Amino acid sequence: MRENEKKDNGPADKDRIVLIGLDSCDVDLVERWSKEGRLPFLSSLMSSNVFSRLISTKGLFSDSPWPSFNAGVSPAKHGFYNHLQMKRGATEIERIDARHCRYLPFWSLLQDSGKKTAIFDVPKTFPIQGMDGILVSAWGEHYPLLKQPTSQAPDFLREMIARFGKYSHPREIIEPWSDRQERRIFKTISSNLERKLQATEYLMNLEDWDLFISVFSEVHYAGHQFYHHLNNDHWAHDSKASTDLHDAMPNLYAQLDKAISDLFRHIFDQTTFFIVSVHGFAVNYSANHLMPEVLEKLGYQVASTNSVQSDGLGNLLQLNSFVRNLVPQSVRDFINTHIVPESMHDRAYSNAFRTSVDWKKN
Repeated sequence: MRENEKKDNGPADKDRIVLIGLDSCDVDLVERWSKEGRLPFLSSLMSSNVFSRLISTKGLFSDSPWPSFNAGVSPAKHGFYNHLQMKRGATEIERIDARHCRYLPFWSLLQDSGKKTAIFDVPKTFPIQGMDGILVSAWGEHYPLLKQPTSQAPDFLREMIARFGKYSHPREIIEPWSDRQERRIFKTISSNLERKLQATEYLMNLEDWDLFISVFSEVHYAGHQFYHHLNNDHWAHDSKASTDLHDAMPNLYAQLDKAISDLFRHIFDQTTFFIVSVHGFAVNYSANHLMPEVLEKLGYQVASTNSVQSDGLGNLLQLNSFVRNLVPQSVRDFINTHIVPESMHDRAYSNAFRTSVDWKKN
């Protein structure tokens, strides 16, 4: 749209693709706020170009949509369902990382092709060696599965962090004790979005890329923290909450709309421009916590009758369940987040899953 807004340079005979991913950007909210005039750029794109809804695998497996998009195959083939999955051949839960997907992403087909590629923060991916270009993973990805940001060329990641700093991943606060906490998170997300725009513009202008992909994760963080302000039926909705908190998500969507508009002015002519969101956001009504009881009632699962855990961790968990309610929620949150290591949380989760079912009778 509006060709005069684009950069009018670069070889005219070169076809380019620019793909901007909007992680967890909800299409219903986009349409709603577009009609209200809050998202002028996205609204103009939807009205003057090709717009279509995607069928997402989000309702089946929470972490499967991005691997499905990246690899171009279903979860049944790529095997990436959730960051915590059952260990094959065992009754345990294991944490997986971005390398778990059984298929490489589609841009791996450009290896040794002479095509220049820039891939930035695509969820559930890792830098593939042998590509002609720049690949950065887990800098500003939502809940990155890689322990640290990484790039195909380590020197480039260090340069980028020197220019734009480390991404500040906000922690979701399920039951905030004050509006100040949520305002602080909003400020962090808004600042992150601005830095992501600057980093994306920087990468975009480094080269005349054949394929350029950058994914913005900020509205995903915003959805977890602020969606309840939009939904009157949500258990955490407070009609008396401050106006700025009710407007937190639409304001961040508006900021994202402007960021995409800014990026659009950086692309060359002869460029196919995609905007993609592989899943949206909604209240979780799945009631998956009821599944064990449903399976037991149907005769597909037998609950364990062994009330005594078999290892030291089990004894520790029993003690923890006894004393946990004596500790204030804020203190428990701090301990779980900053003191108890992730590996201990994983072991506790796996232990609870393993010992809650009589597997010999299933």
